[in-house]
Amino acid sequence: MFLIHWPREAMSDQVNQYLGAELGFFFHWLNFFSRCLCVPALLSVPVFIVRQMNILDLSQKHYISIGYAAMIAVWSSFFVSSYSHVKNMKVLKWGMKNYTQETAMVRREFDDQYRGTWADFGQHLFHWSLCIFFIAQTILFTGYLSTKRLEASEDLDGSTWGLSNPTFVSVDKYLITANIKIMDKVWSLVMQTH
Repeated sequence: MFLIHWPREAMSDQVNQYLGAELGFFFHWLNFFSRCLCVPALLSVPVFIVRQMNILDLSQKHYISIGYAAMIAVWSSFFVSSYSHVKNMKVLKWGMKNYTQETAMVRREFDDQYRGTWADFGQHLFHWSLCIFFIAQTILFTGYLSTKRLEASEDLDGSTWGLSNPTFVSVDKYLITANIKIMDKVWSLVMQTH
């Protein structure tokens, strides 16, 4: 038996049978995380190589880092929602209904025949479109304010949006934080009605 091997889905089933569900779920999470981590790990290689080469200026390297960070944010959301789904499927497979009250209970409105239909596809498409919109809004707003802040820091005698540029430079970070907090509240309201 190899010490290093690909984390297969069936491994957690074997651990569950031999050592019990708690260790089974640990291995299930670790294996799923390892498999999902391959995507950002593979993408980090060209990002690292391009950043080490001297073909880009500093601002272009920052944009590459920002793009990679945005991809990690999207990947994190995907990982959390996907793991919740596969964990619940494992709970059903292992016959552990009500293993955790908040995630494992099957909702009353759950319909297995709904899965894989066009309506289900449309619902998922709408959900992920909202995710992309909220993430894009935050990235674009932050990028826009960062650009304005850079311009203001280079012209300390001018003004931006009716504020002196030194004041705008110090207030800019609070505007970014306020935008994130507001978008978080709006997202929570949308998800409650969704």
